[in-house]
Amino acid sequence: MIGFRYYYGGIGIQTQLTMPGLVAGGNTTAARALGVSPLMVQLADRPLGDELQLLYRWTGRFGVALHSRQKEWVFTTNSGAAFVVDQAGRTVTCHGRASDWAGATAEAFVRRVLPRIVQLQGRTVLHAAALDTGAGVVLLCGHSGAGKSTLTASLNQQLGWPILGDDMTVLEERVGVFTVLPTGNAVSLWEDSQAALAGAFEHSERLQVYASKYRCQPAQPSDPLGRPLRAVFQLMPPVNGADETVTIRPVPPAQAVALLASQAIRFNPDDRQADSGRFVTLARLAGAVPVNTLHYPRLFGALPQLAERLSAMLGLVPVPSSS
Repeated sequence: MIGFRYYYGGIGIQTQLTMPGLVAGGNTTAARALGVSPLMVQLADRPLGDELQLLYRWTGRFGVALHSRQKEWVFTTNSGAAFVVDQAGRTVTCHGRASDWAGATAEAFVRRVLPRIVQLQGRTVLHAAALDTGAGVVLLCGHSGAGKSTLTASLNQQLGWPILGDDMTVLEERVGVFTVLPTGNAVSLWEDSQAALAGAFEHSERLQVYASKYRCQPAQPSDPLGRPLRAVFQLMPPVNGADETVTIRPVPPAQAVALLASQAIRFNPDDRQADSGRFVTLARLAGAVPVNTLHYPRLFGALPQLAERLSAMLGLVPVPSSS
């Protein structure tokens, strides 16, 4: 019996398990009408077994590794959880205790495994936050610690731009047009950012794996509909160290492709053929939308100025936040 339905990057998830941070709701009829692909997630009723071939192991706190087994993919974590995925990315069987699901296991699945499953259904995933300006989506790219989440929360608060994704952005290309498929409207903030921007959120709770990080939920509702991509911004350190100015510079197409490739999430980093196809897709993306570098001071007091600059650059009128 299916207890919950969620949406993530163009996928309609049906499961009896809770998925923290995902957009809940909807039904199968609505999902079909929206063209949303189905994904069934269930708990295992038998042991995993040990006939696994290791393909790649990522570094990081979750200790995720990718394995193959006959016609299946298997993701494992350092907490002992395992997720068995069919080749088409239509079903997932979760191995591990049900009592562990609400903690590190659920976070590992949502934050590390789901972004790779959607690639099995032909989509591209970037390490980026996404906001809907009302006239197209802007992406905020950058390596971990670059300030994506804090800036995302601030733009949501200052300009009223709905959050379509905090850390992972799913893109779908159709006839040369790139659409951003929402992955969730929650944003994960370190304790100081959560305190500074507390007024922007309806609900905040500590993450299980990050002791000093909070999952913050804005009041705006979210839906699974895709939005057209308008621009990409790569977050960079201030130009002159302590420089307190905001600097936005366009990136030439060839450099933009390399920048986007550095932020691409790969299903299997050792799959060179897939890398080649992804590079071609990112080249089309760099030719379809403007890519910019964004230098700004890492000060909470500078965030309103940055919101004004971005809004002016995009030719937008700020929309007051409902908070």
